[in-house]
Amino acid sequence: MFFAFLTGAVLDEPSVKLDARCEPLPNLLYQLDVVSGYLPYNQSPVLSKVWKERIATHPEDAKLLDLWRDTMRRLESKGQTEFNPRLLYSVATIQNEAERTREIGLRSSNQFEFTRAVARNIEPGAARTLGAVIVRFQPAFMAWWSEEAESKGRAFQQQAAKLLNTEKLQKLTQTLVHFYQPDLPERFVVPVQFIYKPKAREASHGEQVGSAAVMEFFEGDSPANRMDIIMHELSHFFFRKARVPQHEALAKSFEKVADQSRMAVFSIMNEGLATALNNGMVAEALMKPEPFKQYKDAPLSWYANTAIDGTAKASYNWLKVYTEKGGTLHDPSFAANYVAAVRKGLGPMADAPAMQLFGVNLVWSQAWPDDLKYLPSQHLQSTVSARFGDSKVENALLEATKSSPMLSTLLILKPNEIAQVAQRESLLKPLQMSLDKAVKANGSALAGVRRKTGLALYVIVANDLQGVEKELRRLAAIKTDLAGILP
Repeated sequence: MFFAFLTGAVLDEPSVKLDARCEPLPNLLYQLDVVSGYLPYNQSPVLSKVWKERIATHPEDAKLLDLWRDTMRRLESKGQTEFNPRLLYSVATIQNEAERTREIGLRSSNQFEFTRAVARNIEPGAARTLGAVIVRFQPAFMAWWSEEAESKGRAFQQQAAKLLNTEKLQKLTQTLVHFYQPDLPERFVVPVQFIYKPKAREASHGEQVGSAAVMEFFEGDSPANRMDIIMHELSHFFFRKARVPQHEALAKSFEKVADQSRMAVFSIMNEGLATALNNGMVAEALMKPEPFKQYKDAPLSWYANTAIDGTAKASYNWLKVYTEKGGTLHDPSFAANYVAAVRKGLGPMADAPAMQLFGVNLVWSQAWPDDLKYLPSQHLQSTVSARFGDSKVENALLEATKSSPMLSTLLILKPNEIAQVAQRESLLKPLQMSLDKAVKANGSALAGVRRKTGLALYVIVANDLQGVEKELRRLAAIKTDLAGILP
């Protein structure tokens, strides 16, 4: 039991154990996801080299890797979770059948256990296909594993298990459990599969896949240097495992906060909290004071995103005290106090477009070339986004504000669309003439306004993609609120 200081309640909470593993089958399945190209966000030249030289050496093997990728992509299209418009995020810990297959793989000790579970829980056809690919590559993989990875993986796993079983890490885990209030069974075990990679100059990757964690490591790495990432991803799992009514109540509590950037903070909250609690609090528990201070003070040291890194560090001191006193994410006072902490730490920067655009509706008409869809992600650090297009931009804007009403909006217009949109969007009417004038003078224009809810509406008007790109760069560089037309 954990005493809830702020609410006065005594709660029965599950005990969560992190179980360090480094098993050959989960390593093989993970490598197949990577080298087949199924995980486009995680490319590994060093693993690709291993497969080219040691494992997938036959000319026909490329077709089998494509078969693995295509099967996983097909499963990804099945079992998609529905979006809850009352939230900015999905509360499902598994988003589709491909993620469920990956979760099964991380929890399986051998091929038969994996294919049996996939056949029973996903589909027999996928189990047969994936099983056939495993059978083809497993002998060569196991030869490489025995020679290169097994002893190093075992040593790393043993060190990690020792660290995870320390009183300090167990206490930090239960602090996260209490803070997030996940709906989990008692004595819940989270397997942490460590993935061995030969030493190389490339980034290591970690993620939570449903109820299982996966973390890459290189030869010579220390498990202590991976704990903040493991706990960070675990926090996302705990966050989503709260009951839906709790999430909806949390969203409503943010809507009531008297700060114009309250919903921007809400959109960043999941990543901001996981970063502060783990890249901050867990790292501080494992580091000496001076190195931790240097780590905290360095730009983008906790997260390579201005909004997330800034929010996490701004709220850190308050959040650390709050959790030490037994505070929870779902306490009625949390939203107001969290927004106040972020505001105090960031000041006017809490109103900057980088904060407002972390969660954003992207809206434009079909008159624009397809290449437009790539530009916002290249220049803005938006993560939670929805894209809307229509032959009439005013219809796309209406759809965006109805289906994603808790996100700010970036509206990209051609000059001849200003008048028709201003008829539907009252916030644009006072700016219409000034936007027309600015576009005629400069070829493009940028403006920002706020709705009564505090959500931002940013408007780019341009004749061509070059003009859009110019205004996106200007928008990304603004450090405070944008009100009206930017000179």
